[in-house]
Parts: sequence; structure tokens; C-alpha cells
Amino acid sequence: MDSKAQNMRQKVQQILDSNALHSHQINAAQKTFNALSSEQVRAVVTAAEMQAGKSGIALALCCLQRLSLTDAQICDRTQLKDTLYLVTMPDTALKEQAEADLKLAKTLLSVTLLTLLTLLTLLTLLTLLTLKKRLRMSSKATHLN
Repeated sequence: MDSKAQNMRQKVQQILDSNALHSHQINAAQKTFNALSSEQVRAVVTAAEMQAGKSGIALALCCLQRLSLTDAQICDRTQLKDTLYLVTMPDTALKEQAEADLKLAKTLLSVTLLTLLTLLTLLTLLTLLTLKKRLRMSSKATHLN
């Protein structure tokens, strides 16, 4: 297990040390990681203009999370935290760029705001249909009694 864990740590550290990330991205990721490690913070929103380095922060954050795991945990894919990277413009070129920037972060989910809103709308509709069905069944049961 030690050699496998060491190998995983080296791969993650190579990403942090590579030209894929800039020092300001790693610093911002470290601040975000520290905040999320506390009990008071449950979510962090990184907002900045285009080409400011938000994708690099997300990648560095994934690396820091992975490096914080024990040897046993770092070899277990279920120990990865979920990270949602939201692209707020429906521009597919921006989404493709973000996905390319984040290809080293294997557990990152990238969606556009339009996709997210569509998914939330579908979830809401399914919930309403389920409630409607339950109400009908409850109403029928009441009439039978």
C-alpha cells in the first residue's frame, strides 16, 4: 500500500509543480482548502473575470484535497470529495476550455448554468409528479374508507 500511496502522491504533486498551475492559483486553492477544512464553511464560490485562473484554482484544490488523505484513503477512489465546477455562460467554447483546463482533475464535474437549470427543472417536475400521484392515491384511499 505504501508504494501505491507514494506513487499517487507523486502524481498529484507533479500536477501542483507543473506549468499547468500558477502560484496565485495554488495560493487561492490553499485558502479555499483551509476554509473548507474548518467546520464553519460548507461551500466556496470563486468568481472572477474570464481568464483569471478559476479553473487552475479548482485543479489545485482537487490536488490539495487528495494530498490531505491518509495512505489508505489516497488509494481509495471513494474518498474523493465531490467538486462542482459551474460555467455560468451557455457558451460551449468556454465549457470546452474549462474541461480542457481541468482534464487532470479526474473527479471534477463541469456543467453550464443552462444544464444545471435544466436538471433542476427536471428534478422539480419529477418531485411534483410524485407528490401529485401520492395525493391521488391518498384521496382514493380516503374515498374507499
